Amino acid sequence: MKKGIWVLAAVILAAGAWHFAFSAGAAPAPAPSPVADGESLNPVAEPRIITISDGTREVSYGLNDSTAAMDLYQRLPLKIELKDYSDNEKIFYPGALDVSDTPRAKNREGTLAYYGPWKDVVLFYGPYRENEELYELGRVLENGDRISQLRPGMVTIEKK
Repeated sequence: MKKGIWVLAAVILAAGAWHFAFSAGAAPAPAPSPVADGESLNPVAEPRIITISDGTREVSYGLNDSTAAMDLYQRLPLKIELKDYSDNEKIFYPGALDVSDTPRAKNREGTLAYYGPWKDVVLFYGPYRENEELYELGRVLENGDRISQLRPGMVTIEKK
C-alpha cells in the first residue's frame, strides 16, 4: 500500500512539473540553421541567403539575424558598383544600415561586414584587423574562393 502511494505521488509530481514548464511558455528551442563553419545564421527565422554576381562568378552568403543584415536584405535586389579595396577585401556602398543590435566582426576570412563610418559593405577574402565600427552581417556559404576574383564594376546582389 505504501509503495502504491509513493508511485502515485511521483506521477503527480512529474505531471505537475511538466504542466508548469509548458504553461510558463517554455518550449523546446528550434534547431539552428547550420552554416559552413557550424555556426548559426539565425535560429528562429528562415535563413537569409544572398548571392553576389559579376555575371561570371557568384558568391553566396548567409546573413545573421541582426538589424543591419535585415536592413540590407530588404533592399535587394541591387545592381551596385563593387570596388577593390586593399589586398583582402571588396566593397560596395548601399548607404547607412541600422547597426543597433549588430555584432562586431571577428577576424575571419569570408566575413561579410559593414563599416559604419564609410557606410560600405565589405567582402573579406583575407585576414583583417578587427575594428569597433566594423559589424558582421554574415558569412560566406558557397564559392568563398571566388570573392577575390569578383570583377570590379557593376554586380547584382539578390536574395537566393
